[in-house]
Amino acid sequence: MIKNNKVMVLMATYNGTKFIKEQLDSIFDQVDVETTLLVRDDGSTDDTMDILTKYAERRSIIIIKSQKNDLHGPMNNYYALIKFAQDNYANLFDYFAFADQDDVWRLDKLSTMIKQIPDLHTPQLAYCNHEIIDENGDVLIPSVNEQIGLLPENNEALLYTNSFAWGHSIVFNSKLLSEICMSKLVCSSNFPHDAYFAKFAVLTHGIKFVPNVLVSYRRYKNNVSQMWYRLSFSQIQSYIKHESIIYANVVNTTLMTCRENQYCPFVDKSLLLQTMNNINRGGIKVLVYFFRNKIKRQQFSRTISLYLVYGIKIYKHYIGKASKIMTN
Repeated sequence: MIKNNKVMVLMATYNGTKFIKEQLDSIFDQVDVETTLLVRDDGSTDDTMDILTKYAERRSIIIIKSQKNDLHGPMNNYYALIKFAQDNYANLFDYFAFADQDDVWRLDKLSTMIKQIPDLHTPQLAYCNHEIIDENGDVLIPSVNEQIGLLPENNEALLYTNSFAWGHSIVFNSKLLSEICMSKLVCSSNFPHDAYFAKFAVLTHGIKFVPNVLVSYRRYKNNVSQMWYRLSFSQIQSYIKHESIIYANVVNTTLMTCRENQYCPFVDKSLLLQTMNNINRGGIKVLVYFFRNKIKRQQFSRTISLYLVYGIKIYKHYIGKASKIMTN
């Protein structure tokens, strides 16, 4: 029987030569755990595969490749990777984690995270705080939680707004991987995989935030000015339609999560039905529900945006539309 300190890390790669070595080292140098890396490459044309192959000679790495007829792109790559892990490894490891190809982990990330989800009999997921660095490793934001507030007062907020649980920060147990639905519809949805997992964990009351900064999340300088969490209140007012499209992406992900997992025995059926009803209804009654249940963002401007979108119900025009039209 594999011990609790063995973790399988899931990484989807594509042309990651520039930073992947630093990330691989931070994964395999984790303290107090034994890591196995499952990689799915989406047809890299640089040296990514050569680097992975060389590491595999001395590290525990399993490499799979996308095929010509597969769906391509980062989300499709991750969903195919997750489905492969679910089919082949869910019962062989106690814990799993998502990893980007260009970040850097603190060496105690996994050991800290798995201590927060000791129960292996119910679906459990934890996500941590992180800092943001540029391509040179310089810190742009030392604590994302202090910047935007990752921890909502009520975890239900993750069902109604942008997910606060980003992939690189997530660790989950084998029970969650076994129970979450990975249907063809889910795997081809193009919705963010991390949001899907976080929303499922909310529905099972199995989500927890770890305040420690355990990941250096890399963003490139030409993207920094476009980070959604730096929007001002005036910008949110000016672009309420754009926000509605973003929220439509959010609610479509939530509706898919509810529908595809409605028969899971660990899902809170009353919460699931309440969430679907709220999304399909919108308006004043939903705002009252938000107030009563403390569903809000820590960032005041984002809370106003959340309430405006659901109160005015503009997002409903986009419910059920193809996810590719909904970008942030």
